[in-house]
Amino acid sequence: MTRKVFKNCKVVDVVNSNIFDGAVAVEDGKIVEVGASVDAKGAEEVDLQGKYLMPGLFNCHTHMCLPPTPSTQYGLSDCKTTMMALEHLKQFVDTGVTFIRDVGGVNYIDVDIRNAARAGKIVAPDMQVSGKCICMTGGHGWQMGREADGADDCRKAAREQLKAGADWIKIMGTGGVMTEGVEPGSPQLNEDELRAAIEEGHKVGAK
Repeated sequence: MTRKVFKNCKVVDVVNSNIFDGAVAVEDGKIVEVGASVDAKGAEEVDLQGKYLMPGLFNCHTHMCLPPTPSTQYGLSDCKTTMMALEHLKQFVDTGVTFIRDVGGVNYIDVDIRNAARAGKIVAPDMQVSGKCICMTGGHGWQMGREADGADDCRKAAREQLKAGADWIKIMGTGGVMTEGVEPGSPQLNEDELRAAIEEGHKVGAK
């Protein structure tokens, strides 16, 4: 068991809307004690010199494999996409984001990156990834997604994402602002198509 104590810091208590001078003890990557003072016996001590210490931030809607620009570029090579994704993950970590939910990857690069992060091979936030988004032919996100038409095809598309290692299923029910020629908010996949994909996720406990 590895114990580390972060001391001499201003602890941001977001539950009680309070900031106090204190310390935080961590064991094997988990916070185990927070207070004005904590047990530092046998622990590695890290002096934060009065800096603020707060819980990590969650980003619940991001695309690590896409550039954060209004005109999304989908034609990058897998190598360039991977390098961009790793840079995005570094930016997350550097700004206090400790968990992300990726809502649509490119060629399962998101799955490979998640696996590398879980294995401790790269520094990155904890994450859940969806693999390819499921959309109708020509629908929102078709450039990076899995186009599917009809309930049976949507069912198969969901199974493909789960087989590839997706934590959850991303379904494009309507148009969106990032796809040229698509009306944002317009109905796209029908209810029976949506239900088919949802059922496959629920079979394995995925959202």
